[in-house]
Amino acid sequence: MHRRQFIGGSVTVGTVAIAGCTGVLGGNPEDAAEEYFNALEEGDVDKANEVLHPESEIYPHEEGDFESDFSLSLNEINQATAEGVFESEASDEEVEVATDEEVELFAEEFRRIGEEVVEDTDSDDYAFVIVSYDEGEDEREISQLMIQDDGDWYVHTIGLV
Repeated sequence: MHRRQFIGGSVTVGTVAIAGCTGVLGGNPEDAAEEYFNALEEGDVDKANEVLHPESEIYPHEEGDFESDFSLSLNEINQATAEGVFESEASDEEVEVATDEEVELFAEEFRRIGEEVVEDTDSDDYAFVIVSYDEGEDEREISQLMIQDDGDWYVHTIGLV
């Protein structure tokens, strides 16, 4: 199985820490994901970092991480089950030939990842969302692992396969 490029390879990851992440106060995983994608679309690195969990492997974004011709149009964001993440991330062919047992094995692994991230970050909870967006003429989907930390929702992992 292949790992989809995060937003078509349009974003690179920085390595210098930026302080002051606040997440989405209260809210829900979908709101946090929407805030993050809106920040990406606007090229607002500070705003994107506010909703990106500081212990995420892709934290922080830096000025210049977003290409100048970067553009996307957010379609919808929906909370998903671990099985839904498999269906979103796998190719159509992989979904068609996967047995129920194989789907459940992937789902168990996604849940294990979520639980491990919660434990490692001493967070409260996790959720999966599927983000649908247009990049140019192409419609794309990406899954995100969201974590709740001190009541705030954050983006933690982009793409799980």
